[in-house]
Amino acid sequence: MASAAALPARRDVPDPRNAFTLGMTLFAASGVAFVAALWIFAQVFSSGQSGVATELRRTADLIDAHATVMADHGDRLLAVATAGSGADRGLWMSEGRHMISDADALGALATRLRATAAALGERPEQHTNASAGVMSARAATLRADALAAVEHGRMMTDHAALMIDLARQAGSTVTIADAELIAADAGRITEAGEGVLQVASSMDLLADQLRGMFRP
Repeated sequence: MASAAALPARRDVPDPRNAFTLGMTLFAASGVAFVAALWIFAQVFSSGQSGVATELRRTADLIDAHATVMADHGDRLLAVATAGSGADRGLWMSEGRHMISDADALGALATRLRATAAALGERPEQHTNASAGVMSARAATLRADALAAVEHGRMMTDHAALMIDLARQAGSTVTIADAELIAADAGRITEAGEGVLQVASSMDLLADQLRGMFRP
């Protein structure tokens, strides 16, 4: 009895072995991409650089230190003006209150930095609440705060020059040294804003790198 001839393989039907191989290849490729993304994050914050949360908290600590000094300066200027009797007494009292208000604003900014640190963690790529989109959104919020601080600091620098000139006038309620506190605090506001800008830029860089690893 003659045996049946072997049927030729059909080329229009996918070989399940090939499909399995393709699937495993794609899976491995995605795994490599993810590992590469993690490696990028590790490199950005390695070589002596701190994690995201540590950097945010460090910046918040510096801003809090500035805010404390500014509040003390505001209290001092307000006390001197309140005790004075010059015609410009009310103006200097307002300046003291303004300094205290600016200190409160910086304190609030430090609080937002710490909240961001808690949300993102040291390694955002390992944090379930820290996707690239979340990081970009938080970076945008911090950048807006930072730009506002830098702009206000520059404006207060110009304002301080005017107030120092007023303090030089005869009969001024405050001394030149007291007026110069305004200029010093203006510099602190600008420095705080610039520090937050650096942190926001680092967060944007991390978010862009993570997106790039998975972009088709």
